[in-house]
Amino acid sequence: MLNKIRTPLTLLYITSMGLFSLVIIGIIFAGLNWVLYIERSDEIKALTIAICDEQKNELIKHFYDANYRPGVILEDDRRDIRGQIFYCIYDNNKQLVKTDPPNAAFQAAVVDTINKWDEVSDDVRKETYILPDGQEVTLMMSAKRLYQGNNSIGTVYVGKDITAYEQIFHKMILWLILIYIIFWLMTAVIGYIMSGRVMKPIKDSIDRQREFFADASHELRTPLAILLASVEVVEEEGEKISVFSRQVLLDMKDEIHKTVKIVDNLLTLAHIDEKNIKLVREEFSLKSLAAQVIHSLSPLANAKNLKLCLEGEEAVNVVADRNLIKQVLFILIENGIKYTSEAGSVTVCLESLCSEHGKILKISVNDTGIGIEQDQKESIFERFYRVDKTRSKELGGVGLGLAIAKGIVECHGGTITVESEWGRGSRFIVLIPQRDNLE
Repeated sequence: MLNKIRTPLTLLYITSMGLFSLVIIGIIFAGLNWVLYIERSDEIKALTIAICDEQKNELIKHFYDANYRPGVILEDDRRDIRGQIFYCIYDNNKQLVKTDPPNAAFQAAVVDTINKWDEVSDDVRKETYILPDGQEVTLMMSAKRLYQGNNSIGTVYVGKDITAYEQIFHKMILWLILIYIIFWLMTAVIGYIMSGRVMKPIKDSIDRQREFFADASHELRTPLAILLASVEVVEEEGEKISVFSRQVLLDMKDEIHKTVKIVDNLLTLAHIDEKNIKLVREEFSLKSLAAQVIHSLSPLANAKNLKLCLEGEEAVNVVADRNLIKQVLFILIENGIKYTSEAGSVTVCLESLCSEHGKILKISVNDTGIGIEQDQKESIFERFYRVDKTRSKELGGVGLGLAIAKGIVECHGGTITVESEWGRGSRFIVLIPQRDNLE
């Protein structure tokens, strides 16, 4: 049970820490991306202003002399011979006046971007291109309109290849992801260790409770047996005791039997917890065993005018612990009788199924009782849990039966489930794998 709690506790811890670290990394990524963009933008804007100051006279000359077109500048005058930093000066008619050309690999893409650049408002654009060879190039471009007095004389387009910056940034992202994965794995390990430390005091407390239940059960069995024997001895006096005293003795005997049953259940649970149940496997007829249990519970069913039915194959021979399987049948059938209204029915179905893993014993106990609400289906197998506490007190029992049945079934390597709707009865299904031998 504690392992079932430890796992979700660890998952909760690593999920919360993972989401927290993911948010932090996201904030770092967004902040870093924004800072780098601002820096590159400011850099390209400053470069644009500098080039505009340098080249304004060229546009003025062209403005007054339309035939003046310096075209491509000389190689010695270029800012960057590789074409990583470039500029293009256009007049108002979108005619190229002068250019420090971009790299030939992405020159056509730059020209296409400039031709589609409709509004010029000193804005900065980040453009990414896929070249014919599959290489990805990222450029930061800026445009600035120049004026002579109140007259526009042209536009300067400036660009810079920032692919190297982007590649470094992408590598940094990969490193952040790698760091996150390592941190997440470390969190998982630390979370598992820490959850174990947190669970240790709880485990110690539960172990002490289990020891107490086991010890108390052992210690109570002897005085209860003596008390029961004493009551039976007094009952043998017969006519020597009054009717009232005889009734008191009967009530005492009934309560002692209930207490003995509770003690036996607690002792069984203690053995299940300690995995100290030794299965005495033997081959027997399941239908005969179920018939015995139904016969023993017939008085309880007849008192409520209930119909007990047994269905299934005649030769359902199984290999299991006879006494423990009998206890499971008793618990499930008795529960069906307790929670079924008068004139209802409880049906036991026995089947032997075949699967790719071998034979499987299937026991189904169906009743027409009050049923179980959807949110209570998982809880009914917990100890001391009762669907209807008021009704359970009237019928007797402390909510240990289904927990014991589940423990016994799991000791046999099987499962127990329930199908039910409120007001429409319940169906308990037990599946137990069968072995080919008695070992």
